[in-house]
Amino acid sequence: MISHSFTRYGLNGIAFTILGPALFWLAYPMGAFLALGLAEATCHVLRYFSFRFLVFPSSQGYRVSIGRYIVSIVPTVTAGAIIVALFKGVIGRTELTVLGAATSLIVGYAWSTFVYKHKISTRLTEQDEPRS
Repeated sequence: MISHSFTRYGLNGIAFTILGPALFWLAYPMGAFLALGLAEATCHVLRYFSFRFLVFPSSQGYRVSIGRYIVSIVPTVTAGAIIVALFKGVIGRTELTVLGAATSLIVGYAWSTFVYKHKISTRLTEQDEPRS
């Protein structure tokens, strides 16, 4: 049986996988790096709060740490900056948006799989011991 947290995590991922590239595409006329910064900042602030209050709520014993969240996004933010730096003058806006989204999806999935599989200290959340 799939847990509610897992379902909410998946839906959250889908929503932000669409929102991030959409914001980048819309802001692109202001410049590729500014668009990336605006999209990343907006999405990650919203995503952090959605994790904290909707996906992993404290009422279910979870603690979402801002420090762990920041560590969890470093690979995808870095990959996005590298993609923009390498391809901003080479391919068009839509192609760059699709390439950035695909790269973010792959890197994010690989990093999440690694983190949760190995249960290293950079996990996004911890679940408190059940209250008696």
